[in-house]
Amino acid sequence: MTAVQDWHSTYQELSRILGETAALALYEQFGGTQLTFPKRLLAKDAEARQILVDYQRGLSLSELARRHDYSEKSIRLILGKFKELNDD
Repeated sequence: MTAVQDWHSTYQELSRILGETAALALYEQFGGTQLTFPKRLLAKDAEARQILVDYQRGLSLSELARRHDYSEKSIRLILGKFKELNDD
């Protein structure tokens, strides 16, 4: 295989971040595929549960919004769904 400095800049960056072996594995698995990564690491339901836990620990709506990168309105909607589940 050729030297990393001869690779496409995308694979050079992946190599720098993940290592050469992982960059090659990604190339072999996904080469030619356009990938997009979700902005959020957690799945929606997992993040909603974390918001509930943080809220129960006493974080305010504005603190929750900042921590989870949502608007306060979105935080209220997420927390409201838990209330609806408990009302059933």
